[in-house]
Amino acid sequence: MISQICQDQPLYFDRVDPYFDTPHKISLSGINAIKSGKTHYGNPKGIVPLKQAVNQILLKELEVEYDPYNEILITDGSSSAIFITLVALTSPCDEILVHQPYWQSYIKMITLLNRKAVFYSIPFGRNEFSPDTWYNELRSKINLNIRIIIVNFPLICFQKFLNLVLKAKNYQN
Repeated sequence: MISQICQDQPLYFDRVDPYFDTPHKISLSGINAIKSGKTHYGNPKGIVPLKQAVNQILLKELEVEYDPYNEILITDGSSSAIFITLVALTSPCDEILVHQPYWQSYIKMITLLNRKAVFYSIPFGRNEFSPDTWYNELRSKINLNIRIIIVNFPLICFQKFLNLVLKAKNYQN
């Protein structure tokens, strides 16, 4: 599959470059890390102290506990996390709901894995957002082949989306 895609066209796994300078405190941390010899790649699953800290926050704020070694994964960005999730939870020919607009890397990942993207729209304007319209559009796209809904947008939209999902769950019960 990969060789076939590579013959047809190059693969682009895009990264976003921030539009602002790195904050001074973060720059100093990077310089100190270099000076102390931390110049190699970290564990691709995340460094243990960070995973332990995430577990403590989850325990304190949500009263849930996970095994930091086997149940918490820290990635280098959302694209890596989405790709790992697609590999782990889907099979060839499964369908993935993808919001529009979307990062172009989502479609490339889905295509690379021989999955199918099914698109839905997210209205971003303040006056355009209607939970009922959004819910009805999502509901019309869901079928037995849908395995994942990609949700990757600002927190305020995520909160509205979560309410929508909860509404859908209540609808099915």
